[in-house]
Amino acid sequence: MRSKVLQIQRRLFSTSVSRNSDFAHCIIGGGVVIHAGIYYPEQSLKTKLCIRGKELMYDLCERQSIPHKRLGKWILAQNEKEREILEGLHKKCIRLGVPTEFIEKNEAEELEPDVYAPFGVLNSPTTGIISVHDYMTYLASTLEQFDISLQTSVESLRRTENGNYEITAKSTGDSEPFTVTADVVINSAGLSAPLISNMLLPKERHVTPYYAKGNYFSYSASKPKVSRLIYPCPVEGLGGLGTHLTLDMAGRMRFGPDVEWVDNPDDLVARDSRLQDAVGATKVAA
Repeated sequence: MRSKVLQIQRRLFSTSVSRNSDFAHCIIGGGVVIHAGIYYPEQSLKTKLCIRGKELMYDLCERQSIPHKRLGKWILAQNEKEREILEGLHKKCIRLGVPTEFIEKNEAEELEPDVYAPFGVLNSPTTGIISVHDYMTYLASTLEQFDISLQTSVESLRRTENGNYEITAKSTGDSEPFTVTADVVINSAGLSAPLISNMLLPKERHVTPYYAKGNYFSYSASKPKVSRLIYPCPVEGLGGLGTHLTLDMAGRMRFGPDVEWVDNPDDLVARDSRLQDAVGATKVAA
């Protein structure tokens, strides 16, 4: 059976990855972070795929010499309530087989003097980062070996009378569209996934997309300095993991992302007006 991949973004591998990012958020294991698999609901498919994807990602990086670092991640407890939340998270990780451990206040201060965590930290040693540029270069060279159509725009998708799918698409630079017939269509179009789904769904079942943008803020001073990723205790209903401290492959720090709801998925401008809220959250995160 032959397969064909249609990549519908205007830039190669651009969905939800900043063009200036030094690392990619990999849910299979995301620019920045290879996640350990500790946040999603315990029995969810996301949890299973994240844990397995993390293992596959590290294995791929080793085999293909893709730059990466197993920095580890600290999740901070600032009060008794947050400590209780992290205790529950730790118990879940034990059940899932995801390595985590508590580091108490005094030891944490010795390891990271510039991090404030009076009620300790939950350490995730298998969390890491990957060079997104090198990873995407590897993907591009690998995809060239197969029947792949990159940088295409899907113009229509319909179900045929015999149960197959007919996809009409146009590649960048081509004046005429082409048609592909497939038994199975996998909709992994990222931010455009709702638009693709709506091509098949009846109007009363159309999905309305809502877009949340995360702004990152760089930190160029030499001090304070940390050697691992620093996350706040997760807050239910926040819409994200909270403003956290991440590192790129060169060890440069940045804080984010915040959560900014926008109407346009192409709105990638970082606004100065978001800075003060980020500074306030940063004082808590590290």
